[in-house]
Amino acid sequence: MIPALENLVGPLSSSSLSSSSYEWKCQEWGFDVYQLSCDTCDLIPPSHKSHCQTCCQSWKTLDTRTERYGYAILVEGSYLSEQLQEFVKEDIQHVQQMTTHKFAVLPHNPHTKQSGGGLGLMGGGFQQMMGGSSSQLYFFESQPSNSQDESIFASHAKKTIDLQAWKRDDVRDMVITLLTK
Repeated sequence: MIPALENLVGPLSSSSLSSSSYEWKCQEWGFDVYQLSCDTCDLIPPSHKSHCQTCCQSWKTLDTRTERYGYAILVEGSYLSEQLQEFVKEDIQHVQQMTTHKFAVLPHNPHTKQSGGGLGLMGGGFQQMMGGSSSQLYFFESQPSNSQDESIFASHAKKTIDLQAWKRDDVRDMVITLLTK
């Protein structure tokens, strides 16, 4: 039994919380149950730790915890959550200042095919099914060529993160952490 989730939704049983409900609750909290390593829970603010520990996968490891990157680009998808809209509108200057301008945002281009999303409802497919694509965050060793072609970013990125269901503060903190040495 998972104590943190039990406190929020009652005892876990097959009748009280299905697998999809569990995944949905974690997604509402901003966690991807398929990607989240329990190592990550040690890096986030204490107020979110119990939710994180409820949703994390103990068998996953955070092998890139200390890896830093030279540059990152956020490519806006056709669907931009309220959290990401706030991040783009209010946090970009702070992030650029903290990372010595190693971060850029590319607005959505409807003529560019974007990667990301998935086929299932939990993997970003909901926006895909509704005609939208989720935003992608690409990390590089150094600033990529002056291209705006997402397929080039995807092929040259050291790490790609689908930002569907991410919270504004988590995106900001992650970018600052992974771009500062």
